[in-house]
Amino acid sequence: MSSQPTVVPTPDRRRWRRGLQVALPVALGLGLASPAWSASPGWQPISEFSPATGQTTLEYTYPCPTAFPIASSGGFETNSIGQASDTVLTANGPRFDEGTATAFKAWAWHFFWPNGAPAGITIQFSVYCKKS
Repeated sequence: MSSQPTVVPTPDRRRWRRGLQVALPVALGLGLASPAWSASPGWQPISEFSPATGQTTLEYTYPCPTAFPIASSGGFETNSIGQASDTVLTANGPRFDEGTATAFKAWAWHFFWPNGAPAGITIQFSVYCKKS
C-alpha cells in the first residue's frame, strides 16, 4: 500500500456512475497536492487539496507510512472560502476496507457540496499514525 494520499472525486452521479480515482502522482503533476512525507509516528505532514470549482463530492484518503501502519485519528481544515461555503462532511474515519478491525491503515473523509465546491477552496488533511 502506498503511503501517499489518494483522492476520489465522484462527479455528478446523474452523469457518472463511478468515481474517478486520482493517484497522487497525477495530482502532483497537475499541481493539486504537494505533501511532504515522513516515516515517523504521530501526526503526518499536512497534505493540501483544492477541489475543482463546481465539484459536488470528494473522497480523500490519507494512508499511514509502512513503518507506522495504524491510523488512529485524522484531521482536516478548510480555508476561509470553505468555512463560508455550504460544505457537508458526510464521513470522517478509518478506511474499513483497508486493514483489519484492529489495525486500520488509512483515514478517509467524504465531503458534499450541494451547490458545487466554490472557487478557491482548499482543504488541509493529516492523519495520526502509530506502530501498534
